[in-house]
Amino acid sequence: MLEVRVGDQVVADGVLVEAAGLEVDESLLSGETLAVSKAAGDEVWSGSVVVAGSGTMQVSRNTHKLESHRGSLGTCREQDGSSPRTTSASLTT
Repeated sequence: MLEVRVGDQVVADGVLVEAAGLEVDESLLSGETLAVSKAAGDEVWSGSVVVAGSGTMQVSRNTHKLESHRGSLGTCREQDGSSPRTTSASLTT
């Protein structure tokens, strides 16, 4: 499971299991200039950026991207206690 929140870039494709006011910018993928509201059961795609709310998603594809980001996220959090804006994500089990 992967938690996403404002400022996070989604690092893997997946399906939301829960969402609270979640809106994502999919402009890099679709060209759509407006943020898209998401709810539980909706798909989210790698490369989208969370612009409002938060959610928890089940990763369904592109897990190699998730694995490659896992190490760098841990390092960034240890150094300054916060997540980087472009690749931040919290892994939950």
